[in-house]
Amino acid sequence: LLSGGPGISVGIIKDDYPFYYNCGYSDVDEQIMASPDTLYELASVSKSFTASGILKLEKQGMLNMTDSIQEYLPNLNMSSLTLNHFLYHTSGITNEDHMYLIKEQDTLKKTVDNLNSIDLAFLVGERFQYGTLNYDVLGRVIEVVSGQSFESYMENEVFKPLGLTHTTLNNDKLAQGYKSSFLIMSPYDAPTYDGNKPAGYVISNVKDMVKWM
Repeated sequence: LLSGGPGISVGIIKDDYPFYYNCGYSDVDEQIMASPDTLYELASVSKSFTASGILKLEKQGMLNMTDSIQEYLPNLNMSSLTLNHFLYHTSGITNEDHMYLIKEQDTLKKTVDNLNSIDLAFLVGERFQYGTLNYDVLGRVIEVVSGQSFESYMENEVFKPLGLTHTTLNNDKLAQGYKSSFLIMSPYDAPTYDGNKPAGYVISNVKDMVKWM
């Protein structure tokens, strides 16, 4: 593969019919081929699922995206920020300035509570600037409003109703990870940041992603 990665799975929809293309290995050492059933971490594509979850709560009348964040997280000292500011990355919370707050051992609640120590990178709503922590805040709101853990809510209210039977937030039976160093791909078991799951740790396969599209 041109990227140097050992394998890839691709789903294409044409005239409402799915086509799948798979190449290489999901595990080189074990000689397991990549397939439409291979599970991958979706990284920031996960944010689209979190957005769907919180917008479902709005549709059910359980929150309003124009509400202040303090309506749902009163301990978060950001009264001028609405849920929409987090959804659209216009909050002033950015990767460039605030990624250091994400720590492997922290829960989602702790990750969001860490934001009380920050200065915003720009005035609220002034511009768009991508910040992964925005979606951790939305994930924490989902927990508070639904009364469920983020993982349970997403499984019960988003994945299952859509028939995404291989989409999960539990780290199980993933393709082997690899990391490039000096142009050599080596196996790498990346850590899972529980406090960053709403922003980057949904797991799925290409069959479910075609359904999602």
